[in-house]
Amino acid sequence: MQTENKQKLLLLGKVILFAIITLVVLRVLGLIVFGFIPENTISTPLLFVIDGGCYILAGLIIIALFVKVIDKEKIFTSDWVSSQNGIKDFFIGGLLGSICILLGFLIIVNLNWSQVEIAPLRMRFLLASFFMFLCTVFFEELVFRGYMLRKLLVRFSPVISLSLTSLIFCLTHCLNPGITIVSIINVFLAGLLLGMLFIKTKNIWLVTGFHFFWNYIQSILGFNVSGMEVPSILFLNFDDNLFNGGYFGFEGSYVCTIIMLLALCFYYKKAICQDVNDT
Repeated sequence: MQTENKQKLLLLGKVILFAIITLVVLRVLGLIVFGFIPENTISTPLLFVIDGGCYILAGLIIIALFVKVIDKEKIFTSDWVSSQNGIKDFFIGGLLGSICILLGFLIIVNLNWSQVEIAPLRMRFLLASFFMFLCTVFFEELVFRGYMLRKLLVRFSPVISLSLTSLIFCLTHCLNPGITIVSIINVFLAGLLLGMLFIKTKNIWLVTGFHFFWNYIQSILGFNVSGMEVPSILFLNFDDNLFNGGYFGFEGSYVCTIIMLLALCFYYKKAICQDVNDT
């Protein structure tokens, strides 16, 4: 029993160390890279491309070094990054994420919690933000589900593993602009849902597709994404309140809370209960 507890504490410490190193490296990298960007390129497509590229490059390097030096394991040997059915799973996840966002958008608009206007079409910005979201989402899924959650599941129950990774996932968003108690809760719930999708499939592609389309569709519909203003096709004109999410975006709304809770109830039985029964 003592040996088991010691191994759990060691694993927990390793995951926390990994999270701290990741956050510090990203912060330092951001200060270095963006310190060399001329002011006239800020808020241009180039910024989105650089931002996305830095995220994915930093994530791959950190995971590779951590797995090789600390874990002393081979990199990407398990089937959790297998490309078999990867494209299919990615778009299935994308469909699920898109349905959730579109449902929330329709509820908010039809209840007059926001007015919709057409925004000027800026294709270069939309393509650049597409690239940025794809990179940042892939980075977050590699870090939180591909490494942290996968490692914790070795020693901890699915409920504890999900709770810990979702808490860390939530903490990384707590300094975002427009953060509220509701948005903190919703980001935590989102971490739980994404983790359940990963446990259900044992693969990173479906959860990456869900997360990417959730963010990108949210952005082009006119919402801020976790407090970040991005190019959109529509413009939402609303008073800042918890029914439409305000400055933080859809994830700051009560509508998002309801959709998250419904999705969690649905996937809990499919992911957690099935995983427990299998073990």
